[in-house]
Amino acid sequence: MKKILFTIVVTLVFIGCSKESTIEQLSKEVEVSLDFSFTESGSMTRAGSTVYADFYNKYIKTKQLTPKTFNLTFKNKETGATATIRGSWNKKHSFKLLTGDYEVIGTSYPYGIHSAACIDSLYLKFNEKITIMNDTESVNLTAIYDSFMTIFDKNDKSKIELVKSPGSSNPNIAFKDIDNIFYAFFNEDFLGHSSKIYVFRNNTNSIIELDDIPFEKGKYYYFNDIDNSFNIPPMEEGN
Repeated sequence: MKKILFTIVVTLVFIGCSKESTIEQLSKEVEVSLDFSFTESGSMTRAGSTVYADFYNKYIKTKQLTPKTFNLTFKNKETGATATIRGSWNKKHSFKLLTGDYEVIGTSYPYGIHSAACIDSLYLKFNEKITIMNDTESVNLTAIYDSFMTIFDKNDKSKIELVKSPGSSNPNIAFKDIDNIFYAFFNEDFLGHSSKIYVFRNNTNSIIELDDIPFEKGKYYYFNDIDNSFNIPPMEEGN
């Protein structure tokens, strides 16, 4: 599974305690600059590897199609106190923290999680333990994909839509069209309300049953065209 390395730059100032005099340790409001970078691991399948690599380098690695906001909660393991930070990446935020061990959980999701807008951006989540010390200057959080990606080469296709389950009042969702491919990001919860993908072609249409595909988060799925053909030998003369 590909993982993403987030770098949170934190400036912390603390007042410590000595044996001679007891001074209450105070948390200080700090300015936090948030940014992240990607680390790649694992291998790609041959089918679609070039297509995905080009897409990744152009749109994901450059953060054009990554979430713009985050929601992170820091829980102090000793006191149980929590601090929740919500905001936008690459902007400074102020919050209070004490030194100690923390559990960090949270998400970084695109806007419009229940609308068509959610398919053009990754979903990310966090669940990690960290330690904040007096001399801490940066905290590195490792995030994992909370979504998977579907890719279709454009070729003779005019449109691809995700069809909602029978009885749903929500409209069908059209895949995004860019650089000669159709693509969409989904998480399991959202896709659970859908049942089929319709592929509209210039000559004929096709349907993909989603129940037959075991999608996994952190992976991409490249749907390649297959030339369905067969050979017809000449008939033999009858008696």
